[in-house]
Amino acid sequence: MEGNKTVAFKFVPLSFISTESEIKRQSLNTVVFTDILNKYCDIREIGTLLHKTQYGYTASATSSGNAKFLRITDIKNGKVNWAEVPFCNCDQIDKYRLQSKDVLIARTGNNISYLVDSKVPVDAVFASYLIRLKCDENVLLPEYLYLFLNSYAFWPQILKKQKGALLQNVNAQRMRQLLIPYCPIEVQQEIIHQTSLQLHTSIISKQNHLCENLHLNDSLSNEITHQQTLLKKLRQSILQDAISGKLTEKWRKENPDVELATELLARIRAEKERLVKEKKIKQQKPLPPISENEIPFELPEGWVWCRLGDVGIFERGKSKHRPRNDESLFAEGIYPFVQTGNVAQSKKNAYIINAYDKCYNKKGLAQSKMWPNGTLCITIAANIAETGFLGIDACFPDSVVGFKPLTDYSLSKFIRYFIDVMKTDIERFAPATAQKNINLGIIGDLPFPLPPEKETNYIINKVESLFTYCDQLEQQINKSQQDSELLMQAVLQEAFQVETGVM
Repeated sequence: MEGNKTVAFKFVPLSFISTESEIKRQSLNTVVFTDILNKYCDIREIGTLLHKTQYGYTASATSSGNAKFLRITDIKNGKVNWAEVPFCNCDQIDKYRLQSKDVLIARTGNNISYLVDSKVPVDAVFASYLIRLKCDENVLLPEYLYLFLNSYAFWPQILKKQKGALLQNVNAQRMRQLLIPYCPIEVQQEIIHQTSLQLHTSIISKQNHLCENLHLNDSLSNEITHQQTLLKKLRQSILQDAISGKLTEKWRKENPDVELATELLARIRAEKERLVKEKKIKQQKPLPPISENEIPFELPEGWVWCRLGDVGIFERGKSKHRPRNDESLFAEGIYPFVQTGNVAQSKKNAYIINAYDKCYNKKGLAQSKMWPNGTLCITIAANIAETGFLGIDACFPDSVVGFKPLTDYSLSKFIRYFIDVMKTDIERFAPATAQKNINLGIIGDLPFPLPPEKETNYIINKVESLFTYCDQLEQQINKSQQDSELLMQAVLQEAFQVETGVM
């Protein structure tokens, strides 16, 4: 063993190694190296076992050329479909030509590694964001190195050197400094080809024990995922029952004498007319009546179908200045500017929008509009049909619609439930463009099930009560998930254990 150098065998959560099968593969590979270290007590720097390291060729990919041009994006799950690899025109093919059993590793991104297979074309080169590790096959087999690069003997080392969750600007020198549990070349051959019964039995026994434990944990993880799916469906079912009147069947029987929704709608229209006369709002274009073909379900007695635009005032936010990100609008700003992403993220904060990334100054405010705390916000671009309530006075752009109720505030919450249930249908109105968007007219034209005002208040209280129960269930599920993750780490830590005195 070189000096006092050690290898840490440790499971590290990685966003790009997240499937159960891939974690299992990496873990089983790690068992090989813990067993090798226990038996041979030998650790070496990779650089001492290589003929050379080499950066790839710098060029642009083309549809034709004198050489296939392998890039990071062409390597998927450790394999390459050479028929899909583009070309380049390389003036140094011999220098960069790929050969079977070359080991490649990405300099950036998620540390994609690749053991070049025998199907590599004769004239194929590799791009500059890949590093070739050329093994001295008298002391290190490429297959053994590739096994190491896909194990939890490798990840803790590279992440420690990188101080991050992704490989960014990893260079050949850093790769040469990595430590690998070492064994004689003939033993490497036995590991790769599984020809040594004694060695093979030892490793397989440990791998089988790990598989059994991981299987139990996978079963628990699958059950947790199932519970999360059921809880999501339960929340959606509650909202669906809320907007269709099923949630308040018993309440209606106990409260037969309430103002009808038609009367509520008449009061809203009268209030709009008053505001128009006082020139506080503009006269709206009359919305078309709802046809029978547009009605998705039958409403209970006392409710009424209307257009969403009939029940209040919907208005787009303002951001007149171009370009919208002009720094002169924000320098030393103090007026919160809420954007579509902030609205979308509000679901993590009980749909209250308190977060914002920028503030307008007076110039910015002059070309926008300040909306009051409590305004219902609905996104119509990028993140379509996301909703939330302002927790502060704030401005927002024309990619967000604000709703002003002309009756009880509870109607705003009911509309949020409705938008949440109808989100998928609303998204269908968006054209197939790079950034999806809908217009204010689409929101206003939506057929809307309007309940009586008193029933709306009861619905809100009932939904919030049921969602509190759902939150409690979610906390229990999250606790189970945390316990499952801790269990998996404990299982892997046991499997990766190195015998006392080896390191």
